[in-house]
Amino acid sequence: MLGLTLTQMHKVAPALPEALKPHVTLLTVAIVFYQLLGCVLSQFARGPVAGILVLSDTVIGFALGRIFGAPYLLLGFTLPVLEAACFFSASAGLFLAMIGGVFFAAVLALPLLSGMREGGGDQAAQASLQLIGVEGVFSFILLYLCSLTLGETRQRAQFVEEMHQEKDLLYQEMQKKTQDIGKIYAEVGQRETVATELETRLKRAEREKMELEDQLLQAVEDLDRIKMASEHIEHAADQREGQIAQELKRYKSQTERDLFLMQKRLERETRLLGVLRDLTGTLALNDTLLALTNQLQTVLPSQSCVIFLVDEVDGRRELYPEVAASPYTDAFRNRILQMGEEAPGWCVARVRPLRIENGSVQVEGTTLSTLTPYEKSALICPLRAGQDVLGAIYLGRNDANEFSPEEQDLLLRICDLAGSALGNSLEYQRHIQRGLHDPVTHLYNSLYLEERLKEEVMRGRRYTYPVSLILLDLDGFVAALEKIGEAGAHKILVDVAEIVRVATRETDVPCRIENDDFGILCVHTDRDRAKAVGERIRAAVASTVFGPPAVPVKLSASVGVAGVPHDATNEEMLQKRAMDALEAARTGGGNRVCFWDG
Repeated sequence: MLGLTLTQMHKVAPALPEALKPHVTLLTVAIVFYQLLGCVLSQFARGPVAGILVLSDTVIGFALGRIFGAPYLLLGFTLPVLEAACFFSASAGLFLAMIGGVFFAAVLALPLLSGMREGGGDQAAQASLQLIGVEGVFSFILLYLCSLTLGETRQRAQFVEEMHQEKDLLYQEMQKKTQDIGKIYAEVGQRETVATELETRLKRAEREKMELEDQLLQAVEDLDRIKMASEHIEHAADQREGQIAQELKRYKSQTERDLFLMQKRLERETRLLGVLRDLTGTLALNDTLLALTNQLQTVLPSQSCVIFLVDEVDGRRELYPEVAASPYTDAFRNRILQMGEEAPGWCVARVRPLRIENGSVQVEGTTLSTLTPYEKSALICPLRAGQDVLGAIYLGRNDANEFSPEEQDLLLRICDLAGSALGNSLEYQRHIQRGLHDPVTHLYNSLYLEERLKEEVMRGRRYTYPVSLILLDLDGFVAALEKIGEAGAHKILVDVAEIVRVATRETDVPCRIENDDFGILCVHTDRDRAKAVGERIRAAVASTVFGPPAVPVKLSASVGVAGVPHDATNEEMLQKRAMDALEAARTGGGNRVCFWDG
């Protein structure tokens, strides 16, 4: 503001551009505000920011002077000088004032020089000289004032800083003295407290001494009691340790037994799985029986393994040995048992298993023995399919007490599996047999007889059981056919087939070969028992009146019997021997049963 006044700003205002002349006052206020802003910023800026601020003020002041007139050049000179002195030092302000004085003097002298060359411009030259003088005076004044101000400010700041340091030292010393005094008072108080506590402790120690004497006496007594209790506890601990050891031993033994039983059970279930696999691998009855025999000899190896099947003959149910694997095969070959007879019959009749341990056993007042005197131990178990009893399994061993309860339980499981498999095989055999029957008599046909004859002769030779063949021819059938016709003759054949069916067992194979010729394959039957079957058929035919009541017909039958191994060793020879025996019965006049006696 002083600079603006000295340069008589308002008098040289025409130097402004025409557009700004009406706004001289506003510009003056803006210049003042800009100076104040520079002063405020100079109090906060330091370092690089201060240098940038000084440089920007110099450029802005110079630009304002060039645009608005020479008086404004003071802004580019005074404000940077003051900022340099405040930001850095008085030397920096003096140095900048010298540079600025020379620079601004040169700038202000330009109008003077141009006016002198042109020969006019006294007023401009006078103004420039005035500004140069003002600039110099103002620069020295500024530097002097700035130097005084900065010097006093630094002295004041140094004095204030020294006072603060001295105050801090005094305060610290006072705090230290205060702490020392507090420590002294605290030490005195502690000593008094310690003395009081010592007196209290002394009294307490005397009391505690007396109490300790009493407690010592009590402790001696307690020690004696504890010693006795400790001895008692040690004794009880030894006893408990022994009990625990025994319990652990029993538990270990029980665990080992359980593990052994589980292993045995696993082995048994594995064996049963193998039995089931073999039994269900085929539906043929003979193959099922052979598979069952093999599995029994593998799982429960025995001296004798006999499978009895139930058959109905003449209205009576009998047990016959279907398969016999034993060195005593002759003892089982023709052993036909009635229901309840001997051990297998008893088991089938009561549907209960039986174990014989020493040759015989008493059951419900009945003595049941092994099937051969050479064997002392036996297991017998019935075979069931649902509610139907199919037969029984007999296992025999030479010595006494050779079958355990576990083996008996295993045989029961096998019988459960085998019963279902045998039931399926018998049902399958029945279905197969329906397709191999004679359409008139519903007996088997000759093709089926030939196939079964081959199988049974081969199996009989392998397992050493007898097979017999019965051939039957009706005497006088041709004459009856001419008398009663074909329909009546068919009725006669049906009646004869019924007689044959009643006289044979379920496992026998009755067939109509052709015309009035019949054949019967008897399995597990030697030729003497086969002759008895033929004799029953012959007698039944001879005692029956055939044909319609109006035309009664009397017939007789010629029967020829041959067997393996007595008469033949293969099926072809067996057929030939049976035909020869039938021819002998016809030649002898008929109505008779003959063997082959070549």
